[in-house]
Amino acid sequence: MPERWELIPPPQTRKRTKDSQVSYSNLTGWVNAWYGIKNRKAASDKYTVEENHLKGLPPTYITACTTLKVLREAAEIIKENRPPRGQRGGHFTTQILMEINNQIDRIRRKTL
Repeated sequence: MPERWELIPPPQTRKRTKDSQVSYSNLTGWVNAWYGIKNRKAASDKYTVEENHLKGLPPTYITACTTLKVLREAAEIIKENRPPRGQRGGHFTTQILMEINNQIDRIRRKTL
């Protein structure tokens, strides 16, 4: 008979957006949390929380996602919050968008 600790599933890792109470455990949750943040009333820390939420997206959540709709929605969120052309080099959104596009391509190749 297995030990008790073997029967208990590991807790799902939740990530929390810095300076807020928003938390999520996958890319779908991250997208939903984004819209929750965007729909808040204007406050002095709203834009800081938005930026922290964008910066806090773990690459593992992107590679774990297999739903094209969610990946495309996340890509749109990142695109809407990129700096103007000429200022994107080295910006954190560039790397995130590359990861999302690579995951979309991996999924497409598997379905062919």
